[in-house]
Amino acid sequence: MNHQSNGTRWTSLAAAVCGAMLAATAAWAAPRAVIVGEAHRKAGEIEPSEILSYEFVLRNDGDETLAIQDMQPTCYCTTAKTSTWDIPAGGSAKILVRIDPSDFVGAINKGVEIVTNDPGNPTLLVDVDIVVRPGIAVVPPELEFGRVGAEGSDAPQEFRVKVPRERDLEITGVTTDVAFLKAEHEPLELEDRFGATVYVDVLSGAPPGAFTGHVILHTTDAARPTIEVPVRGRGPGGLNAAPERVVFAMASAGSEVGAFEVSGGRVEEVKSSDPRVMPTVEALGDGRFRVVLRLADDAGKGRIMARISVASAAGDEPELTVPVMGMVR
Repeated sequence: MNHQSNGTRWTSLAAAVCGAMLAATAAWAAPRAVIVGEAHRKAGEIEPSEILSYEFVLRNDGDETLAIQDMQPTCYCTTAKTSTWDIPAGGSAKILVRIDPSDFVGAINKGVEIVTNDPGNPTLLVDVDIVVRPGIAVVPPELEFGRVGAEGSDAPQEFRVKVPRERDLEITGVTTDVAFLKAEHEPLELEDRFGATVYVDVLSGAPPGAFTGHVILHTTDAARPTIEVPVRGRGPGGLNAAPERVVFAMASAGSEVGAFEVSGGRVEEVKSSDPRVMPTVEALGDGRFRVVLRLADDAGKGRIMARISVASAAGDEPELTVPVMGMVR
């Protein structure tokens, strides 16, 4: 009788111990979120135009699947992507963080809160310390001369470089990367900014057809030792288009969307960068040609940004390019 009672007690004790072990095992089975390496980083000083990209690694050190439930940027300027939303035990995910600091000046901190199903640590923060330098403004950002004669431009054009007072920068000189551009500058003093006004001329010797050169400002700023400003135009001779671009608002497939005239040489070939825009050429006499633009019958809906290339008969003149922009309904 007592023997049976003892046996019963041992059986009950074993069952209790086994149950406790199973309960402990069940309690231990859980995901565990860990950031591999540094979760907090420092970018140092950057220009406001510099887009930052960082890769963080989220690892699951638990023994159940780790689910990323949400990724919450701390600022509208920050975005995040993950290589996977469900991380198996022992696995990892790459968290790609992109920061656009262009709206800020000075010391800032931007990051992403990663929310997971880890019961012990459901929210992890990855972030970056940044010091955004005061931005340099170039107004306008580029110069467009249009067509110039054999002697160059009729009058100079100008742009201004504006530097915040708190930025230690000096403009030491101005050069150009082509011989037919001339640039001179004078100091610019404003209430809250300083800098330079730069005057640009196109000299004789500009090549026929479209050209692009650059005015280069040299500075004492180690982070921005040069500031380049594009200068565009069309030299004497070569093919000429009027108008120089074709823009249409909304048009149906199969319809005519515009035309331009070409002078300055015999047109041999006309090509479109987008098969939805089909150009045809008509001779007008007096060395002029008309290029008519029509949408293909099967042109799908959406935006069109095409380039029409026009080549002369002998191929000795620079190719003419005419942009075409519009919407197909």
